[in-house]
Amino acid sequence: MESNKNLAVKITILLTSMMTVMAGATIAPSLPEMTRAFPQNSNAEAMVKLVLTIPGLFIAITAPLSGWVIDRYGRIPLLLIMLLVYGVAGTSGLYLDTLLEILVGRAFLGIAVGGIMTTSVALIGDYFDGSERQKFLGIQSGVMAIAGAIFITGGGLLADVGWRYPFLIYAMAFAVFPLVIIFLIEP
Repeated sequence: MESNKNLAVKITILLTSMMTVMAGATIAPSLPEMTRAFPQNSNAEAMVKLVLTIPGLFIAITAPLSGWVIDRYGRIPLLLIMLLVYGVAGTSGLYLDTLLEILVGRAFLGIAVGGIMTTSVALIGDYFDGSERQKFLGIQSGVMAIAGAIFITGGGLLADVGWRYPFLIYAMAFAVFPLVIIFLIEP
């Protein structure tokens, strides 16, 4: 029973970690079509490039703040909030109508990724010790690399249907949310 619980904890942490690699690359295949979708916007080309890069800026700004928040208020509360923000902000390209609105959604996605990334690493430090921690960090790196390739491919397939559809992949956060509630406990 204990090993099944430990496996569920590991899978849940790996799933949260996978979402951090989805931040930019998933929608990359849809960028040319997205640019063409806003012909009335003279800055569409530059703004669409920002759609890809702005999450990284907000990750860099907010990840250190996330570390302070999890130390003060706990890992699980922040992780749950950031999963919800991630799901809403990540899928925002499905339903927002202007590039500026989509950029704001992508900024919030970056904030969420910063929180998820920081919390996932902190939880690994809390749950695992010594060689088990090192082994799990190696597994996490491998899973994230494989997930990146899968999400880019999935984003490309969905972009062939329409430029908005790769944003659907970010809804994965809503599936991970209950797993965090069920399997992760505040250290």
